[in-house]
Order: sequence, then C-alpha cells, then structure tokens
Amino acid sequence: MDRLKQAITIGGGIVIAVLIMLAIAEITGWLPHSDDKYYIALTGVATLILAVGTLGFMWSQNSASRRVAGFQMMIQLDAQYNGEQLRAARNELAPLLIGRNNVLAKPAEEILDFFEMLACYTRAGHLDLMLVSNGFSLPVRCYWESLKNYVHEMRNSYGDSSLYEHVEWLNGKLVGAYAREGNIDLLRATLTRERVDQFLRSETTTVVPLCGKNV
Repeated sequence: MDRLKQAITIGGGIVIAVLIMLAIAEITGWLPHSDDKYYIALTGVATLILAVGTLGFMWSQNSASRRVAGFQMMIQLDAQYNGEQLRAARNELAPLLIGRNNVLAKPAEEILDFFEMLACYTRAGHLDLMLVSNGFSLPVRCYWESLKNYVHEMRNSYGDSSLYEHVEWLNGKLVGAYAREGNIDLLRATLTRERVDQFLRSETTTVVPLCGKNV
C-alpha cells in the first residue's frame, strides 16, 4: 500500500508538471498549434505515458520485494533444514539408506515434509527455482532417489497418488536445471548410487551450509 501511494504521488506530480508545461507553452506561444484539440491530445498522450510508467514502477517495486522475500525465506528454510530436529532426522535416516535397511517412517517423513513445503513454495512462485537449485539441489535429488520407492509404497498403501507429488515435481525440475547448467543430457544428470551414498555419508557427519552445495 505504501508503494502504491508513492507511485500515485509521483504520477500525480508528473501530471501536474506536464499540465504546467502545456500552460506555459500556450501562453508564450512556444507551441505553434492553437487548436485546443492538439493540447487535449498531447495531454492524453502524456497521461498514457504516465500510466504506463507508473505501472512499470509498481511492477519493478513488487518484483524487488518478491526477490527480497525469497532470499529471506531461503535463509529461514536453510536454518530449519540445519536445525536440531531435521538434523537429527537426517543423521538417523542416512545410515539406514546407505545400508539399504528398512526406512523409519518418522525421520523419512519429516525430511519429505520439509521438501514438500519447499517444493510447494517453489511451485507457487514464492521461491525462485535458481535459488532453490543453488541451495537444495543435491539434498532434494539424493533424498528423492533414496526415498522414492518408500513414497510409491505409501501411495499404494493409502491409495493416494498425490502424496509428496510436489517433491517429485521439484526433483524433476532440479535434475533438468542441473543438466542445463552442466550442458549434459538428463540421463547423465541422474545421480549414481555411489554419488547418493557419498552424500548420505556426509549427512551422518558434519552438517555443512547449503550455499553452493549443488554437485
């Protein structure tokens, strides 16, 4: 609302300035036309330009606000992912996934729930895919690769094919982004079991910042 008021104030000032200039031009004879229609048309054009400029200003301000909000949201999500609860879930689940043991529902679904929230924010346009790719590409892809069979079993068990569908969507987007970034095809962009296990082993040791963790 404050930006709208600011845009209206700026726009009103420009309109007044244009009208004053037209009045001065008419008094001094600076403009050769004496027909009122000319000035009306000129005023209309100036107003149209003003309207377009005002809309452009508002759009740029809103776009900047969305970017700032996206950065702030990413910082919060990174803190949540590396927070005590999810860190404990990751440390508990990763060794089981490496050993191909039965998946524990609680830590698995805590991690999947987090990625589902991340995916929903991204799919709704609240988060830029490039930011998400830079921060969460490897974790999303590795955990989806490790847990996709578990998710499929859940879907069959509950008769609900929509379970964690947004995580699956985000995984596809991140695989595509990784392929484009490396100029490779999707098949080569698919993670190998060795690479997934390497990531999972890192989950059982030191938790590192996500920024740049996209290999």
